Amino acid sequence: MNHKGKVRTERATEIYAIPVDEAGWRMLPNGGSVKLGNNVSIGDNVVLGQHVRIGNNVIVGDNVEIEDGVRLGDDVVIDNNQKVGLFSEIEAGGGVSSSRIKIN
Repeated sequence: MNHKGKVRTERATEIYAIPVDEAGWRMLPNGGSVKLGNNVSIGDNVVLGQHVRIGNNVIVGDNVEIEDGVRLGDDVVIDNNQKVGLFSEIEAGGGVSSSRIKIN
């Protein structure tokens, strides 16, 4: 668990092993649900909130926290040690880095 008591997510290869429900959501071990596109890479110690949607070809670095309701478009890159705030939307090709962090 992290400092907020949330369970860390599975590695990307393990997340794809979680079955998809009829609406396209995967239920994570922490109770959150996520929709993943193709070719998503998720680093170590990543925390995903409820109802996170991740597009195709997205890279999420290590020690990232993605809060509830976040939508990441295709080809988004999130650097290590970042936090993406509640209900944020990052458009296709966008990113969050140490110089450009989006927290709501």
